[in-house]
Amino acid sequence: MEFQDPVAQMRSINEKYRYASTYGLYLGLYMGAFYLLSALMKDSTLIQVLCSIGNLGALVLAWYYIRKYRDEVLGGYSKFGWIWSFAFWLSVFAALIMAAIHFIHFQWIQPNFIAETFNQALNMLEEMKYPEEQLNALVDFGVPSAIQLTFMYLWLEIIGGALLAIIYGLILQRRDAFGECPVPNQSQAPTDEQSDDTDGEPSDKQNE
Repeated sequence: MEFQDPVAQMRSINEKYRYASTYGLYLGLYMGAFYLLSALMKDSTLIQVLCSIGNLGALVLAWYYIRKYRDEVLGGYSKFGWIWSFAFWLSVFAALIMAAIHFIHFQWIQPNFIAETFNQALNMLEEMKYPEEQLNALVDFGVPSAIQLTFMYLWLEIIGGALLAIIYGLILQRRDAFGECPVPNQSQAPTDEQSDDTDGEPSDKQNE
């Protein structure tokens, strides 16, 4: 944001990260709940359908949080870059929450989940007549550890969030009738130096 006052600019940056971390926590917990429900009850068709709808709802929830940030912090107007930056950091914080949930799931809730999924994938590839050399390469690579798969999911979610942020930026950017994005009014209290100068400056009557 083009703040002339560096204090107001720093305050705006802090607000962006504060909103992104708070809403990212909510979004990550929301997504994590549906992920665990889907992983623990994968044999239930109804649960899988509900989780699919819930995952689509995460996109709507992210849109709501981004619009709320635009209206409450940016005064209802925003350039594409401002929206993209906030949406990106929102996805980063949400991905960090999801990474913690992924690791807990892989490490303690279902320790055999990765190995079972890996073996199922190999069997499916064999049925699809996948080249034997590539199958052997996968077998040699071995079953990824919980931390390896967690970081893989983390990077995929961050990259996906960055791409979705482009769409949110295009949809939620807003300019006024003159094509500008007014900077929100930032009330600034006088600094200590200004207060000291004012208090220490004698008045004309005192000088007389």
